[in-house]
Amino acid sequence: MAQRAALLDRILDDIYGEQRLLKEGLLPPALVYAHAGYLRPCRGAPVPGGVRLHLYAADLARSADGRWWW
Repeated sequence: MAQRAALLDRILDDIYGEQRLLKEGLLPPALVYAHAGYLRPCRGAPVPGGVRLHLYAADLARSADGRWWW
């Protein structure tokens, strides 16, 4: 889960920064720009400590046979 959180932070950093994922076609621009949560004025804005993802939640469960899943 820590890897997923780190990946999401890097994606946010790219979306609000260089936008390489959009330029290279790895992320559809319409997905970002049409989202009500995308804050256009924040593009290029520096963030304290370089961290954009301040909260990450995931459900983690253990099955009866001892396997972990999320």
